[in-house]
Amino acid sequence: MAQFRIDGFAIVVGAAGGIGREVVLTFAEAGVKGILLADINSEGVAQVADQSKALASNPKYRCISTVVDVVDVASVDALVNLAKTEFDRVDYCVNAFGVDVASYVSFEDTDPDDYDRVLGINTKGVFLVTRAVAKIMQSQEPVSVDLGRHGRRDVGRGSIVNVSSAMALVAVPAKAPYTTSKHAVTGITKAAGS
Repeated sequence: MAQFRIDGFAIVVGAAGGIGREVVLTFAEAGVKGILLADINSEGVAQVADQSKALASNPKYRCISTVVDVVDVASVDALVNLAKTEFDRVDYCVNAFGVDVASYVSFEDTDPDDYDRVLGINTKGVFLVTRAVAKIMQSQEPVSVDLGRHGRRDVGRGSIVNVSSAMALVAVPAKAPYTTSKHAVTGITKAAGS
């Protein structure tokens, strides 16, 4: 399983939630050197940090948890600067956060405030975190990972994963803001990679 071993430092945003939590625990098991866990839920992210320490396979594993408001530029910049200060680089970033609609209603009954809330978190948040992390990654030297008998794997300057949804491809009734936001996450991800 050495080909699945990872190295370096990660940021996981949305670390207190289901997918984010599993990403953190998997990174810890796979040998990452350190993770900055971030979420709006301070208690939940601290619990996941503790769980990750118990599963970490790297004896030098470092884990930091912090609160972030993904729609606030200053909060996102502070998060990324904390990772840069503590780890000196960011090799992996996973955006695993998001919210659903407040209530399932028809398109014409969609509340504009709920639309703004969902798109703010699910779309602007992904944009802000991806933008801030990309600046750090572009400025750092590329690295490779030693996979033992499998040789070395080039990981470049870093990787950003934006977790989306099947709703990025299709629409269902009563979820216009959520569906729109997930289509936008695909657009943000494509734009960032171009």
